[in-house]
Amino acid sequence: MERFFKRKSLLGSGSSDNVDSSNNVGSSRTPSSRQNQLDGVLGNLQADPGLRTRMIDYDANMRDEVRRSYLQKGPCQPRVGSEAFTGDGFKNWKKGRERFKMHVGPVGSVHNKVREVAINLMNQSTHIETAVSKHFNQAHNDDKVKQVVMENAPGNLKLLAPCIQKEIVNSCALETLDAIMDGLKDRFFSILVDEARDVSVKEQMAMVLRYVDDKGHVIERFVGIQHVTDTTSSSLKDVIDTFFSRNGLSLSKLRGQGYDGASNMRDKLNGLKTKILKEQPCAYYVHCSAHQLQLALVTVAKKNIYIASFFATANSVVNHVGASCKRRDFLRGQLQEELVIAFENDCLITG
Repeated sequence: MERFFKRKSLLGSGSSDNVDSSNNVGSSRTPSSRQNQLDGVLGNLQADPGLRTRMIDYDANMRDEVRRSYLQKGPCQPRVGSEAFTGDGFKNWKKGRERFKMHVGPVGSVHNKVREVAINLMNQSTHIETAVSKHFNQAHNDDKVKQVVMENAPGNLKLLAPCIQKEIVNSCALETLDAIMDGLKDRFFSILVDEARDVSVKEQMAMVLRYVDDKGHVIERFVGIQHVTDTTSSSLKDVIDTFFSRNGLSLSKLRGQGYDGASNMRDKLNGLKTKILKEQPCAYYVHCSAHQLQLALVTVAKKNIYIASFFATANSVVNHVGASCKRRDFLRGQLQEELVIAFENDCLITG
């Protein structure tokens, strides 16, 4: 197997000392050795961005710790070419404020989003690991819980039944939805709705709530998928009304609605937007920008003979191969042979 899955370092010979022979830094199997490697990695972090190991090369289970450690170190002052920020000082302050404001940008800019993510990462009290560890310690120290868990648990208590797993997932979904509604409170909001078929050939309607929080940030929250028997405007309106009544939402707070350009959505006489506007005139309709972009790209692609030919050929190949199990097995065999040849020639990097 070694000749087919030869390990190759992505960082080369000039890598940092905290990179092992595998592709990911700090990869380990046992928790103790993983913690030791994590301590070693955090103790040898490079301050200069030009010498840092790429974040993608660290083990996925320790990337948050590495990011947090870099944030705790504070800003770095690399000396590359100029001494403006380390020795001589920055002199062009004539447009300094304008440049800083342009860099920070308005509410919802990339800078503010990254800053918010960094603050959340530093706030360990709300981290998922802290919450799980807290509940685990509480359960471990509770005598009543000890009597029914771990080695004292009944032999048939494995929670593997589909109905039990679905019940757990539904409970998590309800708790998440309650948290979203607590964040929405009594604010004005808009809805984004779209429908599509899933793999089981059932029509599903997805809904997203969009509002502005106290800090002026635009918040979008996916609130669920609902199966609909048909896609008429009346059926979709009934589903939306049911969702509003179940979660205590009012149409009086609705200020916007965004859909695609289908007739059942934007029809001026009997469309979904018209039905909602009759009850709430302030719920202005906006044609979804993503759908507009999709329509534009499809139109442009159809005008290009090479792109149209490519998709036509791809569609024919998929239909031809997908209609036969023998053709699928033959294609898998061909791909496996090509992968083996690529591994032998070191054309692919695996970890």
